[in-house]
Amino acid sequence: MYIIALALSCWFIFSDGFVAANSKLSLKSSSMFLSSVGDYPQQFTGRLWFSPSLVKIDPSNQIVRDQLESNQVSVLSFLGYTLGGVVALEYDTSPVGKYKEYVTMSALVYKSGAFGQWGSRLYVSERKAEEICQSLWGIPAELANIDFDHFDEPKAGGNERLQVVVAPPKDKIATATTETGKPSNDFLSQIFGNNGLSKAANQIPSIQLKGWKNTRVLKKTDDEDLRWGEIPVYWTPTIKALWTPPLLSSNKDSSLPLYKLRLSASALRLHWSGWNSPEGLGIPIGLVVDNVSIEIGTRHQRDL
Repeated sequence: MYIIALALSCWFIFSDGFVAANSKLSLKSSSMFLSSVGDYPQQFTGRLWFSPSLVKIDPSNQIVRDQLESNQVSVLSFLGYTLGGVVALEYDTSPVGKYKEYVTMSALVYKSGAFGQWGSRLYVSERKAEEICQSLWGIPAELANIDFDHFDEPKAGGNERLQVVVAPPKDKIATATTETGKPSNDFLSQIFGNNGLSKAANQIPSIQLKGWKNTRVLKKTDDEDLRWGEIPVYWTPTIKALWTPPLLSSNKDSSLPLYKLRLSASALRLHWSGWNSPEGLGIPIGLVVDNVSIEIGTRHQRDL
């Protein structure tokens, strides 16, 4: 499954608690241990890394037209640039078990009084994760070979920093839908034709990160049942965007299914990631969140 705004939410909500890069913050639980019941039937736990970058806006981009403009979503930019980057997630538990996820963050967005972060591409490491993304939430997820290196040796004089070594290609668009509006899993056939589908299907992209051990902030002696947060946010999975409440307005033409999310975590850390970024002008300080809990709620009574 995909959680696009986790990075954005953590960045704004927790940033006031940091006084220096690489400083660790242990968070006290605000309530009992979270469980996947009631209004939040699905829960994902694990860790993530958000590496921000400044992304140049391309108004002619087909994904922007298909996912944003057609849904009256506005891109927020300054001098032709917006905030994007990369979010990498490793799930220890989920409705489909363990898997990895990589999200291409492409823009800050605005609609109906809410600000959000939009992800143009979402990759998962397991076929069953791809299937649940598409069937349960309508997310156009893509299967990829994702490798987070847990065992890389540190450089002399310090730890290996987190960074993307191999990024996914940018020449395919996974936004095809059926006539019923549900996402289609045969977008490759629309790009390559039916004769080229078999060949294209074998070309699963590879994604590789190094320095992933830096995402493990908690010590073995820490209580992993203690989380802080239960931060409420909104999620529109069909365009892979998360929104900050409140939503001030709506109209009869609203067409984006809206879901509730709840975010919590045990520990987080600012991490020096360097200036290189596969998605634009890199911002060198990223965010690591350990023992994160992402609870997905029921569909909201209104659309966005």
